[in-house]
Amino acid sequence: MDFSNSTIFKSIAHEVGNKFRDEGIVYSYNDIELQDNDTQILFTRYLLSSFKDDEFYNFSHPTDLQMNEVYVYVSNIFQKPDEFLQQSKNIALHLYNESTHPKINKGELYIVFFKECRIEDEIVDGIGIFKSETKDSYLKARKQEDNFILISEKGVNVDKLDKGCIIFNTNKKDGFKVTLVNSSRSEDAQYWKERFLQLIPTNDAYHYTKNYLSLTKEFITKQLANDFDINNAEKAEVLNKSVAYFKNNSQFSEKQFASEVFTDPLMANSFKQFKNEYQQEREFDLTDDFEISQQVVKRQARALKSVIKLDKNFHIYIHGQTELIEKGYDEITGKHFYKVFFDNES
Repeated sequence: MDFSNSTIFKSIAHEVGNKFRDEGIVYSYNDIELQDNDTQILFTRYLLSSFKDDEFYNFSHPTDLQMNEVYVYVSNIFQKPDEFLQQSKNIALHLYNESTHPKINKGELYIVFFKECRIEDEIVDGIGIFKSETKDSYLKARKQEDNFILISEKGVNVDKLDKGCIIFNTNKKDGFKVTLVNSSRSEDAQYWKERFLQLIPTNDAYHYTKNYLSLTKEFITKQLANDFDINNAEKAEVLNKSVAYFKNNSQFSEKQFASEVFTDPLMANSFKQFKNEYQQEREFDLTDDFEISQQVVKRQARALKSVIKLDKNFHIYIHGQTELIEKGYDEITGKHFYKVFFDNES
């Protein structure tokens, strides 16, 4: 995504309350007024700076995509920009009807029509839907005669977008291409993604890589020791091999992956069975061959570090050569131990 040449064609704000508390909606009827160039720069930064990942979603619906409200309203804006005001009110009403969880806060809903967004190799229009729920407190010093007066104000932190999405006018038949921000991870925040927008992950390199790395980690850390007599050092070696495969290859092949990471055929079969169960539980499919997203690998590799945690005193980070680690039990102290062999200390 590249917004460096994007411009705001239309923008509007509505106040959307919590339906559970009967807070209602306050509609606007005109575009947002930006007083000066500095305000416009800050407003654009607030809307766009949180979208940093090439992670995409599509609108969906259990029966018919045309029954997804936001998909229909956004489609109408792209087709008839003159209907921007009415469709923005429709979006606000739909959000209000989904704001039934008691923890959902009242806030401003910004709907913005962007021109000339670059998405991969396309230049397309985009519709942004953003909700501001959190207000921070600020101190402002004001000069008055021979002294300063401190006053407090509440406002939006321009570097902290609460909730937002941008819908790009491409791949319409598949539910458009949508990017998402949702700073809250609590259960009530799911209303934004799953109930209001009804988004599902796009089947692309990003999501295949992300899901396969999660699958691999869960198998090695939770299932492997149940099926095989394997210690933590050996588990760490398998984990390192799996990360190395993703780092050193641009294209994923499940057959090649299994042969390089799981040298024991029985272990490879156990992984395949675990994968099938993993897909059924989460109701998605993982293809056997796909392009690897190095962006995802770089981020998730941090969570795949091979670490042996010993009580609360020591952590052993393993990067390879597990044959240089020896585990034992000391009968005098009644404690387990690891013996590590090395050439140089730094």
